[in-house]
Amino acid sequence: MKNDDVGINWLKSNTEGWANFLACLKAYLEYGINLRKGGFDFLTKA
Repeated sequence: MKNDDVGINWLKSNTEGWANFLACLKAYLEYGINLRKGGFDFLTKA
């Protein structure tokens, strides 16, 4: 993306999930706990 207002807004909207992902990865690597398992089950329930 270009370094303008559109590109910066795009970047800001695509970084929100990384903190959660990294926290889940840390829990998995250090303790073997999969925090993401079941986290998206609500999307498949009708």
